[in-house]
Amino acid sequence: MVLDSHTLLWWLEQSDELSPTAVRILSEAPNGDAPFYVAAVSFWELYRKELRGTLRPRISVRRWPDLLSRIDWLHLVDDSRGIWLAMTELDWAHQDPADRLIATVAMRRGVPALTRDRRFHAPDSPVTAVW
Repeated sequence: MVLDSHTLLWWLEQSDELSPTAVRILSEAPNGDAPFYVAAVSFWELYRKELRGTLRPRISVRRWPDLLSRIDWLHLVDDSRGIWLAMTELDWAHQDPADRLIATVAMRRGVPALTRDRRFHAPDSPVTAVW
């Protein structure tokens, strides 16, 4: 399962914004066999918000990759060339580059996206979304 940027943020911040399903999935993740993924674009997306002052995380987003790399069931995806090229071929009307990249990671890994974003839940979404 690929965590959308807001899902990653809310999980790390232990936010009430997570759905009961998302809370259950993330709490069971360490005991499961299936890996979870975070696209590197999520760090870019969230760090931009931190720099603008619209996001004030407890720990700076710049430190997240190092901290998250210690979690064995969570894999950071930064295969930029392959993902960006595959993203250009994505048949999806949604044009947000971060969302398109996250969807491409989900497609290439053959997993759903854990997201509240309605565009991932729309009929034209190229991936399955769970929330």
